[in-house]
Amino acid sequence: MEMKMKVMTFNIPHGQGIDGKVNLNRIAGIIEESEADLYRDFPLYPNNSISLETFVPD
Repeated sequence: MEMKMKVMTFNIPHGQGIDGKVNLNRIAGIIEESEADLYRDFPLYPNNSISLETFVPD
């Protein structure tokens, strides 16, 4: 049985889009529309992150 996982990563500098506007609802909509099984942002402080290995078995 083959299992597939859709992963999404993103980096939003303080919620600002490439158009320079801050629109958290737009960002949330894009994340929701992606239908990703696992998504992850890039935290400002590396020690706050969780490794993907936590979710992916050997």
